[in-house]
Amino acid sequence: MFEWGQSPVGCVAMTRYFKKTRSVRLAVVDRGIGIPAQLRRSRVGDLHREDNAQVIREAVMRPRLTSRLNRVGGLGLKTIRETVCERGGNLTIISLGAKVCWRGERLQTAPSPPFRGTAIEIDFRPELELPDTSPNLF
Repeated sequence: MFEWGQSPVGCVAMTRYFKKTRSVRLAVVDRGIGIPAQLRRSRVGDLHREDNAQVIREAVMRPRLTSRLNRVGGLGLKTIRETVCERGGNLTIISLGAKVCWRGERLQTAPSPPFRGTAIEIDFRPELELPDTSPNLF
Protein backbone atom coordinates (compact mmCIF):
# COMPACT_ATOMS: atom_id res chain seq x y z
CA MET A 1 0.00 0.00 0.00
CA PHE A 2 2.86 2.38 0.71
CA GLU A 3 4.12 1.90 -2.84
CA TRP A 4 0.96 2.78 -4.76
CA GLY A 5 -1.13 4.84 -2.33
CA GLN A 6 -0.24 8.02 -4.23
CA SER A 7 -0.83 9.92 -1.02
CA PRO A 8 0.85 13.32 -0.68
CA VAL A 9 0.96 12.88 3.11
CA GLY A 10 2.03 9.23 3.19
CA CYS A 11 0.46 6.31 5.00
CA VAL A 12 -0.13 5.31 8.59
CA ALA A 13 0.10 1.68 9.71
CA MET A 14 -0.86 0.30 13.12
CA THR A 15 -0.65 -3.21 14.52
CA ARG A 16 -1.94 -4.58 17.77
CA TYR A 17 -1.80 -8.00 19.39
CA PHE A 18 -4.67 -9.05 21.67
CA LYS A 19 -3.31 -11.56 24.16
CA LYS A 20 -6.70 -12.75 25.44
CA THR A 21 -8.00 -13.76 21.99
CA ARG A 22 -4.52 -14.36 20.51
CA SER A 23 -5.50 -12.25 17.53
CA VAL A 24 -3.77 -9.53 15.55
CA ARG A 25 -5.22 -6.31 14.16
CA LEU A 26 -3.46 -4.51 11.34
CA ALA A 27 -4.71 -1.18 10.00
CA VAL A 28 -3.27 0.82 7.12
CA VAL A 29 -4.63 4.22 6.07
CA ASP A 30 -3.54 6.48 3.25
CA ARG A 31 -4.96 9.72 1.90
CA GLY A 32 -4.42 8.80 -1.75
CA ILE A 33 -6.89 8.65 -4.60
CA GLY A 34 -8.81 5.61 -3.32
CA ILE A 35 -9.44 2.15 -4.75
CA PRO A 36 -12.46 3.02 -6.92
CA ALA A 37 -10.73 6.02 -8.52
CA GLN A 38 -7.57 4.01 -9.19
CA LEU A 39 -9.39 1.14 -10.83
CA ARG A 40 -11.72 3.27 -12.88
CA ARG A 41 -8.79 5.24 -14.27
CA SER A 42 -6.86 2.07 -15.06
CA ARG A 43 -8.95 1.09 -18.06
CA VAL A 44 -11.15 -1.43 -16.28
CA GLY A 45 -14.05 -0.76 -18.60
CA ASP A 46 -16.70 -2.93 -16.98
CA LEU A 47 -16.38 -1.10 -13.64
CA HIS A 48 -16.92 2.48 -14.82
CA ARG A 49 -20.64 2.47 -14.00
CA GLU A 50 -20.46 0.50 -10.74
CA ASP A 51 -20.83 2.08 -7.31
CA ASN A 52 -17.78 2.40 -5.04
CA ALA A 53 -18.69 -0.65 -2.93
CA GLN A 54 -18.90 -2.86 -6.03
CA VAL A 55 -15.53 -1.61 -7.28
CA ILE A 56 -13.95 -2.42 -3.90
CA ARG A 57 -15.50 -5.92 -3.98
CA GLU A 58 -14.10 -6.48 -7.48
CA ALA A 59 -10.66 -5.19 -6.42
CA VAL A 60 -10.57 -7.79 -3.66
CA MET A 61 -12.31 -10.71 -5.40
CA ARG A 62 -11.34 -10.59 -9.07
CA PRO A 63 -8.12 -12.44 -9.93
CA ARG A 64 -5.27 -10.39 -11.38
CA LEU A 65 -7.10 -7.05 -11.17
CA THR A 66 -4.73 -4.24 -10.31
CA SER A 67 -4.75 -0.46 -10.28
CA ARG A 68 -0.99 -0.28 -10.69
CA LEU A 69 -0.13 1.20 -14.07
CA ASN A 70 1.94 -0.90 -16.47
CA ARG A 71 1.81 -3.94 -14.21
CA VAL A 72 0.31 -7.31 -14.93
CA GLY A 73 -1.83 -8.85 -12.25
CA GLY A 74 -2.33 -7.99 -8.69
CA LEU A 75 -2.54 -10.41 -5.81
CA GLY A 76 -2.35 -8.15 -2.79
CA LEU A 77 -5.94 -7.54 -1.64
CA LYS A 78 -7.24 -10.83 -3.03
CA THR A 79 -4.55 -12.82 -1.23
CA ILE A 80 -5.13 -10.87 1.99
CA ARG A 81 -8.89 -11.59 1.86
CA GLU A 82 -8.35 -15.29 1.19
CA THR A 83 -5.81 -15.61 4.02
CA VAL A 84 -7.93 -13.67 6.50
CA CYS A 85 -11.15 -15.55 5.63
CA GLU A 86 -9.36 -18.89 5.78
CA ARG A 87 -8.40 -18.05 9.36
CA GLY A 88 -11.91 -16.90 10.30
CA GLY A 89 -10.86 -13.27 10.45
CA ASN A 90 -12.29 -9.97 9.28
CA LEU A 91 -11.26 -7.61 6.49
CA THR A 92 -12.72 -4.11 6.28
CA ILE A 93 -12.00 -1.62 3.50
CA ILE A 94 -13.23 1.98 3.41
CA SER A 95 -12.68 4.12 0.34
CA LEU A 96 -14.53 7.07 -1.18
CA GLY A 97 -17.80 6.75 0.73
CA ALA A 98 -18.09 2.95 0.69
CA LYS A 99 -17.38 0.41 3.42
CA VAL A 100 -17.00 -3.27 2.54
CA CYS A 101 -16.47 -5.92 5.23
CA TRP A 102 -15.72 -9.61 4.98
CA ARG A 103 -16.48 -11.36 8.26
CA GLY A 104 -15.13 -14.79 7.52
CA GLU A 105 -16.81 -15.58 4.22
CA ARG A 106 -19.80 -13.26 4.87
CA LEU A 107 -19.82 -9.99 2.93
CA GLN A 108 -21.38 -6.77 4.25
CA THR A 109 -21.50 -3.36 2.59
CA ALA A 110 -22.51 -0.03 4.04
CA PRO A 111 -22.20 3.63 3.14
CA SER A 112 -19.40 5.49 4.85
CA PRO A 113 -18.77 9.18 5.36
CA PRO A 114 -16.81 10.49 2.37
CA PHE A 115 -13.17 9.50 2.80
CA ARG A 116 -10.49 10.45 0.33
CA GLY A 117 -8.02 7.61 0.38
CA THR A 118 -8.21 4.03 1.56
CA ALA A 119 -8.42 2.49 5.03
CA ILE A 120 -7.88 -1.24 5.44
CA GLU A 121 -8.29 -3.13 8.72
CA ILE A 122 -7.47 -6.81 9.13
CA ASP A 123 -8.27 -8.92 12.22
CA PHE A 124 -7.13 -12.53 12.34
CA ARG A 125 -5.61 -15.24 14.51
CA PRO A 126 -2.18 -16.09 13.06
CA GLU A 127 -1.77 -19.20 15.21
CA LEU A 128 -5.06 -20.82 14.19
CA GLU A 129 -4.59 -24.45 13.14
CA LEU A 130 -5.50 -24.89 9.50
CA PRO A 131 -6.59 -28.19 7.96
CA ASP A 132 -3.89 -30.01 6.02
CA THR A 133 -5.00 -30.07 2.39
CA SER A 134 -1.79 -31.49 0.95
CA PRO A 135 -2.12 -34.88 -0.75
CA ASN A 136 -0.96 -37.87 1.26
CA LEU A 137 1.84 -39.38 -0.83
CA PHE A 138 2.65 -42.31 1.46
